[in-house]
Amino acid sequence: MTIRPGERTSDTYRFFDHEFSVRSESEEFSSAFREIFGRFHLDGGKGKGAAYRVLRGKGPDEGFEVTSDGRSYAVEEGGDLPGFAYMKITDSALSKVRSHYLFHAAALSSSDRGVILPAASKSGKTTLTLELVKRGFKFLSDDVSAVSKSDHKLYPFPKRLGLLPQTLELCPEAELDSLKMLPMIGGGQKKLLDIEDLYPGSTGGPCELKYLVFLGPVMGTRREGEEDLYIVVSGVTDSLISDIREIDGVMDAAILPHRKYPIIKIITDGKRHVHSRIEEVCAGNGVLLFDASDGNEERPDFTATPELKKIPKSAAAVELLKRIKGVTSAKLESKGSMTGLFMEMGKVLSGVECFYLTPGSLEERAERLCELLGHK
Repeated sequence: MTIRPGERTSDTYRFFDHEFSVRSESEEFSSAFREIFGRFHLDGGKGKGAAYRVLRGKGPDEGFEVTSDGRSYAVEEGGDLPGFAYMKITDSALSKVRSHYLFHAAALSSSDRGVILPAASKSGKTTLTLELVKRGFKFLSDDVSAVSKSDHKLYPFPKRLGLLPQTLELCPEAELDSLKMLPMIGGGQKKLLDIEDLYPGSTGGPCELKYLVFLGPVMGTRREGEEDLYIVVSGVTDSLISDIREIDGVMDAAILPHRKYPIIKIITDGKRHVHSRIEEVCAGNGVLLFDASDGNEERPDFTATPELKKIPKSAAAVELLKRIKGVTSAKLESKGSMTGLFMEMGKVLSGVECFYLTPGSLEERAERLCELLGHK
């Protein structure tokens, strides 16, 4: 579908049990969003759930307004608009899914046995996912792991991959010139690639969740004491920093010098689960949380020999909760508390083996996972 400049488009999508509509006057955003979520697009859908808008401002130089969950965000045309609108709408739509627990993690399967791979940024999650698919694993998602609340099975969420230039070097088969791009917030671009275009027939179906393998240190493997967390946000309100400092487990918070978007360094006591509360505080201040990453770990040594280390399910459940999307919505269905949600994670992991895969070369990490799943 070709979108003419100035034309208003209306599309309907479905993420599991949540149907939503997106109306847009931005050709760049509409094309990128439809490219990423083409498998979730509904022809003739009614958009019964949330309604999102990416429309031009009232004045000639007012850029666009991105409207989500009753809030509007003014964004200049071009530049950050596609990335900003994509993150805001996607995060909101995913938070409204009630049928599945959604985690920020890759998901694959082998012989109908599923594995979830949560990972911090720059830990090699996407490159490892591509390597495993190349070796014959079935692709479920590189970013959203979906576990059904009814049967606790792992379900596919096959949106297009957004690949950085260095990751594309691992895909010599891809026709790079034909790939569409999504501008990233703060600069740079990701190329959008459908895994089926690279490896036909590689998308898997629902399967039993058997393994949870963290690609970064988990509770019990980190140093004791204070831990640093860095978040990138769309802006800073008068009350944001003070509200973050009031969170149990947060010892201090400060804004760091930045180029475009604020970066907040948060010092925690390393004992309590603060990620979900930070998400809630940002939302309460009308601020979009773009990214969050631990900052007190050394850069991974990808030349080391990787090892699979078994970890307790209790520690795995705590770490997995840090990656859950839409934690506030999830809490409402888990007796309204993090304790209730923790108990639910225990049920999800009841038949799951949990590990931490230490850093190492791409080939050797893939070998360890092939051995774990008995993949030949």
